Amino acid sequence: MIRENGDKLPVELKGEVETAVAAAKTKLDDEDAAVIEAARSELESKMHKLAEELYKSAQASGEAAKAEPGKESSKKSDSDVVDAEYEDNSSNP
Repeated sequence: MIRENGDKLPVELKGEVETAVAAAKTKLDDEDAAVIEAARSELESKMHKLAEELYKSAQASGEAAKAEPGKESSKKSDSDVVDAEYEDNSSNP
């Protein structure tokens, strides 16, 4: 996740997440479940922050694209579509 989106994330946050990942990896061999749970919880918290930053970045880039003048949507207009009902009366005499 960090490799693919590293350019969209603040350097401090990337460092925090990488540190949390390294800490969690070292705790995997620990016999104490509370230590493992604490490392998992810390990593989960950092990943939530990372996801939030990615979401904000995607929102900002989406809004910037909408605000660019001269860029028209490639979506076709549905103004020529007619909504109608069809009834097959061929089996009725």
